[in-house]
Amino acid sequence: MRGYTRPLDLSTLDPAWMWDESATNRLYKKFYTRKLIALLTKSIEKRLNPVGEKIFEAETIGTDMSWVFGNRTD
Repeated sequence: MRGYTRPLDLSTLDPAWMWDESATNRLYKKFYTRKLIALLTKSIEKRLNPVGEKIFEAETIGTDMSWVFGNRTD
């Protein structure tokens, strides 16, 4: 996790977001256009290294990769 957004109060929105596709799209846009608050500085990000394949496999034991966001394809 490199950042987060402030909480979004769903009670301020039209309750139609729970069942209406167009309202859901508005919620999606509202959520994904929120400002990201970074947890890492740019200099720290540059020093990050990719995790090795064995560590990745160990950390994802039992995870169904067919539905996980960011599915790795090697």
